[in-house]
Amino acid sequence: MMTEEDILYQNGDYWIRRVQGKRSAYYEVIHDTITHGEVCIIIGEGPGPNLGIERAKAECDKKAGSE
Repeated sequence: MMTEEDILYQNGDYWIRRVQGKRSAYYEVIHDTITHGEVCIIIGEGPGPNLGIERAKAECDKKAGSE
């Protein structure tokens, strides 16, 4: 079950959460619709610190700005 604390970053109707997969973690950029959230983009953590979350934030801002 997801909670509001799972939201790492939000811009308008787009937000980010971190998911721990079997092999590695990744970030999902999610678009809120009227009835549910829809995953738009999945971004891996990357080889360095904070690369994945920074890329996810950039994509989130880009999507929110294009509406």
